[in-house]
Amino acid sequence: MVVVQYRLDEDFKPSDLKTWYHHAALGDMAVIALPKRACKVQLIRGYRDSVCWWPEGGRSITISVENAMARLAMFQVRPRSSGLV
Repeated sequence: MVVVQYRLDEDFKPSDLKTWYHHAALGDMAVIALPKRACKVQLIRGYRDSVCWWPEGGRSITISVENAMARLAMFQVRPRSSGLV
């Protein structure tokens, strides 16, 4: 099992989750520090495009990679623009 540490908005974007997932082995973990918060979220690679979303002090749930990307995007301080004016 490999554990890597990231900081959302500094060296990790929500879209990077797909890349991490496809290079990680089953059970590998990404610990992501959330901007302007004292807590982190742990993502554990699961089967069939799923991860275990485990916030510090909370309960874990198994969700899709797409759902995890959307959740991380909600925590971004500087979200990527959609290109719409």
